[in-house]
Amino acid sequence: MFRLSASVIGLRSQPSILLINRKIKIIHPNFFRASIYSYLYKPAFLLSGVLAFSFGYSKLALNEENIKSFDSFKHSENAQLFIDEIEKIVDNPSRNVIKSITRSAQEPYVRGIRLGHGLAVAVIKPGSIKEAVEVLKACVKYDIAVIPQGKNTGLTGGSVPRTKADREFAIISLTRLNKIIPIKETNKNVNQVLCYAGAGIYDLELFLKPFKREPHSVLGSIFLNPTVAGGVAFGSGGTHVRKGPAYTERALYCRIDERGKVQVVNRLGLKSEDSWENVVALLESSTSLETRDFQTSLKAHDSQYKYKVCELSDEVARFNGDTSGSSECVRSEGKVMILATIHDAFPLPEKKSVYWIGCSSFAQASELKRTVVVSSVQNLPISCEYLNKDAFDVTDQAGRILVQVITVLGIKRLGFLWDLKAKLEALPACAEGVSDKVLFYLNFLVPRPLPKKCYLIGRCSFLGASRLPLYFLNRQKL
Repeated sequence: MFRLSASVIGLRSQPSILLINRKIKIIHPNFFRASIYSYLYKPAFLLSGVLAFSFGYSKLALNEENIKSFDSFKHSENAQLFIDEIEKIVDNPSRNVIKSITRSAQEPYVRGIRLGHGLAVAVIKPGSIKEAVEVLKACVKYDIAVIPQGKNTGLTGGSVPRTKADREFAIISLTRLNKIIPIKETNKNVNQVLCYAGAGIYDLELFLKPFKREPHSVLGSIFLNPTVAGGVAFGSGGTHVRKGPAYTERALYCRIDERGKVQVVNRLGLKSEDSWENVVALLESSTSLETRDFQTSLKAHDSQYKYKVCELSDEVARFNGDTSGSSECVRSEGKVMILATIHDAFPLPEKKSVYWIGCSSFAQASELKRTVVVSSVQNLPISCEYLNKDAFDVTDQAGRILVQVITVLGIKRLGFLWDLKAKLEALPACAEGVSDKVLFYLNFLVPRPLPKKCYLIGRCSFLGASRLPLYFLNRQKL
């Protein structure tokens, strides 16, 4: 099914699960002395949990206050003038300017995965940074509310419009701006990358593999290839503990100044910084850059995060609304429009292992976290994931097919199937949640995704067992 390298190390009363990327000795009254080398990689089971929850809530019916439909939506004269101007700015407007009258074509952009749904005058897909800036200027000129959008993979509905608003909306979809430029050292190592706003995090992972590097963030929704800029704008936490959430102070972005004018801010740190037009021209013509092209003290990831997460105090180390730091882009949530960002790249680990551990109580899990997982900065795991009972059950009862799809087709092709599902459900004749119901009713035809030993660990933990059997799973294909 999938490769799982795991040691479930427990004795009598305190079974645990540990994912660590460093050789360490675990000494604990209820643990064997062990020497482990592990790496936290997101297995198909964890991904399917996200999928199952997302599929289960992917359709949100409009309530009685929001019954205004696309068919009855009429543009104001101001909005029509805006559309006329946009069609002169964007290349191939028949394809890259989706008007509200084309309901099914707009649906994937105006409906959130789990919640949020609204109306847009147009969905605009600029093909260059210069086009994106000019589109934003047109939005400001005609007083159109702007939603910069990546892949629309968020679970909070923050990147889709709402029906009730004081102005008309336009969505600027930045997915066509997907260029990735490596920044090379003199020894040709790639320790940083410059990503356009629409570059996908999974595309970045594939891009860096030949250089034996991995990206700054790995997300639960990586199969949807969410954009790098989207992660920065919403402060995406990711799954990697050492790297911390998506963070960078080096960016090229747009903001509206006090006079209501569009201002392009350049904090990429290039030595030869000139007008933003010249900077963009340099980026458009470059296939790679070198570190000597830059001179800046601005950070490209949160280097202090690993210390904060190990500091057990009254202050919360990791939370969604964290706006600390000097970056105007992080947690901007659409208040600025990100055009490009620079991020650190990290060496790939030489070995990988995954450990499953079941905890029978919250107190036990909390003790594991304090004494093992975040006990020291030097021994931090690459990542630490948890599944509660609901996530475990919903994956088993409704997500088996999804696990098999991930296993057989891989993550890359899953994004295509997700898009196909969204387009299918956007059709007027399609019943509410029909694809979800089909997957649910056919779920029993597929065997359980986890090996029996791992399944028993999870089931016994959630049932509150005080004793769990000791298992040791060697590195092998299970």
